[in-house]
Amino acid sequence: MEKPLTGFYGSPDRYNKREMLDEVVAEARRLRDAVRGARVILGYAENFVYAPSVQKEREIVEKSKAQIVRMTGEESHSGSHSPVYGIWSVQGGGSLIAKGCHPLGAILYLKRKEGLARAGKPIRP
Repeated sequence: MEKPLTGFYGSPDRYNKREMLDEVVAEARRLRDAVRGARVILGYAENFVYAPSVQKEREIVEKSKAQIVRMTGEESHSGSHSPVYGIWSVQGGGSLIAKGCHPLGAILYLKRKEGLARAGKPIRP
């Protein structure tokens, strides 16, 4: 799957934030149940992990069996240049979808690789 996985697609003028969140959570649960029922793997399509800097770190971790003690993530680009970027009632998703998913994806990817290199099994969040 590609981001966003789901979202609120009704009119923000007719619902409050709690109702919108409840609808998104219900949709995500329906999707989860459908995936489980079909006995398939739902994967996240993120190509940021193939950036040269992330792949270099992966190589170091795998070859040295290093332990990653601390990682922080930040998104330094200015984001979308859409005039509605950042307006939650139009754009949705919030900062995690808008920017935070890239470093988070790399962090989870590298911790998985660390676990495989050091113990033969992924480190799960």
